[in-house]
Amino acid sequence: MQFGNTIELSSGKVRLGKVYRETLTSSYEVTFNDDEGPSTAVNANTKELYSSAYDDLVSMIEKINKQKEKNKEDPLSIESVTWVKDAKIRLVTKVTYQSEFQPAFVLTIDQTTIEHDADIENAKNISEYLTDLKSYSKKMVSTYEQRNSFIK
Repeated sequence: MQFGNTIELSSGKVRLGKVYRETLTSSYEVTFNDDEGPSTAVNANTKELYSSAYDDLVSMIEKINKQKEKNKEDPLSIESVTWVKDAKIRLVTKVTYQSEFQPAFVLTIDQTTIEHDADIENAKNISEYLTDLKSYSKKMVSTYEQRNSFIK
């Protein structure tokens, strides 16, 4: 019975009623220590998070390589790009419900922060962090389907 569709929160319950639409989205932000805000921010449908973040990185590398070409320097490649400063990688996944009693209710189902230490030996390069987004997305889609979806 959809009339009873509710979400349990620590502050109480939210009654949705009939759910018309659900949208699962994730964000990927990279903020270097000592910076005010993120240097990279991607918001996308969770299933497309990896490809959106990958495309963002490709675009950034292309801009850098244009400048390197002018300066007659060797170009960067996706596999070789690393962060030389410590950073925080923040992943957030949300479900937006459009329903009978809540026209646009947003539920955060995950917040993950990953610390990048640039000084350690064999620190991950950027493409390795991006590859991790594939498993993160699969995990979030599974979590959503098992625990947070009212539309089957």
